[in-house]
Amino acid sequence: MPTAHSQGLRIRYQTVGERQHPTVILHHGGGFRLESWGLAGWVAPLATEHRVVTFDARGNGESDKPTDPQEYALELLVADVLAVADTCDAASFHYLGFSLGAKVGWGLAASAQDRLDSIALIGAEPEANEEVSEEFTDLLRQGPHALAEAMSQMWEMPQWALDQQRRNDPEAQFAYFQAVWPDLSQVPTDLRVPSLLICGTQDTTYDAMARAARTGDLTIVPLDGADHMASFLSEHAREAYLRFLREVG
Repeated sequence: MPTAHSQGLRIRYQTVGERQHPTVILHHGGGFRLESWGLAGWVAPLATEHRVVTFDARGNGESDKPTDPQEYALELLVADVLAVADTCDAASFHYLGFSLGAKVGWGLAASAQDRLDSIALIGAEPEANEEVSEEFTDLLRQGPHALAEAMSQMWEMPQWALDQQRRNDPEAQFAYFQAVWPDLSQVPTDLRVPSLLICGTQDTTYDAMARAARTGDLTIVPLDGADHMASFLSEHAREAYLRFLREVG
């Protein structure tokens, strides 16, 4: 599988669909890998009208895995997205991010909005959330499988999702959760590209995402009764995003 190069790191990526179609870049959640998008049912419907680019975020999958928390600064993860886009000759692109990918998306909107044709984010607020990072680092101290087991208790996880979580490099994951990211709560008001927020009403990020939607006058798709993982797996979420892409062109 091909790799892009960003800040001295190798970032594995994959493309599906015709090169002449508009590009949509998908950024997975923390601890997952690029295959999660296909396994969750997103890639095939998107690839009928788009060139779909998925990639392993640094520290995940087959991309390089630094163990210094400073290597997981938000601006570096944003630079990774742009490096993948540049490698794919995508001067502009549609962006869809889930969880970690949505957090990176807020950063992308803050610093590289001129590269975006549209942005859609699933299950992540623009505000900083240090409590979640501390909770996850405590779990990682217990061993490489502790976080995956905790996630399986919080959400209904398909087997492939648990398998991906258990394959993670614990030192890289620990470094990521120790990274300090800025508060981006002003970003919703600064968005000037077509934007869509998607979030389950049982996701802990829902109230903050609804607040961001009100602040920025953004469209939000509430997924009734869905938690964090269920939002990513939701057929309703996929249908809403496909409609959104057709509307923005």
